[in-house]
This record gives sequence, C-alpha cells and structure tokens, in this order.
Amino acid sequence: MDGSRSDILLCFPAAGGGPSFFAPWSGVSSVFDVVPVDLPGKEKLLFEEPVDSIPGLARAVLPAVRAAVAGRRRIALFGHCFGAIVAYELARLLELEDGAGELVLYASGSAAPGAIPWTRAADLPDEDLLRQVALNAGESGAIPEDPELRELILPALRADVTAHESYAPPAGPPVSCSVVTVRGVHDALVSAESAARWRDFTTAGVGGFELPGGHMYLTEQWGPLMAHLEKEVGDRA
Repeated sequence: MDGSRSDILLCFPAAGGGPSFFAPWSGVSSVFDVVPVDLPGKEKLLFEEPVDSIPGLARAVLPAVRAAVAGRRRIALFGHCFGAIVAYELARLLELEDGAGELVLYASGSAAPGAIPWTRAADLPDEDLLRQVALNAGESGAIPEDPELRELILPALRADVTAHESYAPPAGPPVSCSVVTVRGVHDALVSAESAARWRDFTTAGVGGFELPGGHMYLTEQWGPLMAHLEKEVGDRA
C-alpha cells in the first residue's frame, strides 16, 4: 500500500475466504486504497491458529487495521456476509477505543448482526459442513474436489462459520457510523428485509443498494460494485 490516498477501503471476505478474493479490486480505484485484511489461518497467516469468535477476530486484526488507517481522512469497511460482521465488530472497536470519526460500514450480503437466516453448519461433520456452506451461498458446485485442499481450508472455514453463527451483538451502544447494505437482487440467503434490520445497529443513517445476481453477486459484479462504492465515498466528501 503506497498510502497516496487519504481514504481507505478495508475488505473482509465471506467465510473461508482470504485477501486474494479481492485481488481484482487492487489498484483500480482512484478514490481509495483497497486493503484486504489478513485473518488468522488464511493465506499469509495460514499457519496461525484460526479464531472462532467475532470479538476474537476483531481483536486479532486490530493492530494491523490501526497501522493501515493511521493518517487516513476517512475509513470505509467492506465485508461480505461473515466479513460484514467482522467489519461491524471492528467498527465498534475503532469508535470506542480509537475515537475514529469518519467511518462507514458497507454490509454486503449480510443479515443484521446476530441473525442467521439460513441452515446452521458449524456443528456438522466436515463433508456436510462444506456442502451446507456451498448450498447456503448458492454455489453447490464450489466444494473442492481435492482432498488435500479440503483439509487445508477446513480449519479456517469451520472457525469462520462458528464465529458467525455464535455471534451475539454486545449489550453496549450500537455503532454511530453510517451503514450501507448491499445485496444481490436475487439473493435467496439474505432477504432485503433482513438486510434492512441493520438499522437497529447504528445510531446513524442506513442506506442500501442492490446489484444483479445472487448471494455471491460480487464475484461477477465487482466492477459495478466498485463504481457504486466510489460514488458513495465521493458523495460523503
């Protein structure tokens, strides 16, 4: 990251994903620096122990996030599904402990914190866990066929799913930053109504928009999504 821009977009993928999910986004924005956040147990941090709680994950990445946002004028957090909940917990920490003022949270393909409107998978055997996560995402063909690859991704995937499904929003005040929900118009996993319930988790406004596609709309619609994000950030200038 060259730090040439004053705005930053921190990115958090869906359960089981790593920073490389956002590789197409790298270097294409003239508005903000796109910075995927490394999570324990994945890619560069593959040999670190995965963390199976949302608060634990937020705490684990907080030092790296603080370093990334130092000196930035505005901070945007973008998370998809599980990643949106990690981003929410991080927004809470940045507000409560760092006094971060100019924050905005983009909750993509995500029901509000604490809501799990799909079949739970955390306690399923390995094969069933892989299958259910793929079905939940509407990608039944996305199960790795290579046994070694399955063994490699399972610990972090199970930890992510466990963290998401066990998360209970803290009793303290909600975030004060704006929340923008994003979803695929044909998302069968997260309805427009369940996405709209993010309004209960911020004292600021909640906006939202939809793009063509299902739950994983952003794999094909990342270009239009990026254009929307750039316009959103520009409008907040």
